[in-house]
Amino acid sequence: MASIVSEYHRFLAHLAQQYVHDDVRRLAHLVLDHLQPLAEVGAARRGRSTHLFSAACSFKILRFGET
Repeated sequence: MASIVSEYHRFLAHLAQQYVHDDVRRLAHLVLDHLQPLAEVGAARRGRSTHLFSAACSFKILRFGET
């Protein structure tokens, strides 16, 4: 797990140097906050996507219908 965290922190450092939309940064930090459960779920049957989608909706990061 430590290598996943280290790799993700490197990704966040790279992201900090890029011009990206605020929603991208919010989602990146949401992933960081849920990195352990996401790593445990695995990719089978869209497990990570489903878990991340639920977390994003509960934190109101995803706003459907807004432009």
